[in-house]
Amino acid sequence: MGRTNTFGAGNQDVFLVKTNRYGTVQWAKTYGRTDNEHASSVQQTSDGGYILSGEMFFSSGSDYSNAFLIKVDAYGDLQWAKSYGGTWAEGFALVRQTSDGGYIAVGWTWSPELSAGNNDFFVIKTDAFGNV
Repeated sequence: MGRTNTFGAGNQDVFLVKTNRYGTVQWAKTYGRTDNEHASSVQQTSDGGYILSGEMFFSSGSDYSNAFLIKVDAYGDLQWAKSYGGTWAEGFALVRQTSDGGYIAVGWTWSPELSAGNNDFFVIKTDAFGNV
């Protein structure tokens, strides 16, 4: 898991590679738009798929971003993608599946409508489909 600008939708995209226990690539996928997306965390989910978190920028070269969650199935096929945040900048550093099948994500925010100052913690709890 990480990012690539070699291939994908454009600029930097999330890059996820699934290997077997010997390191042989089973599949490799990119996720993103024409702007920059950076993944910071991945976890296998109870259904055999994966949940990814990170930040997506509003436009190339921008300092403004939203946090995101991406859910893929066991083959890396996109099931859903959601962004979260305010008017300035947010990003998720970590996501984990919860016992109810939803997700909890933690990161940071600079958006004045979501924080008490600069660079506050940003935590959300979602259902299994990424709804807050």
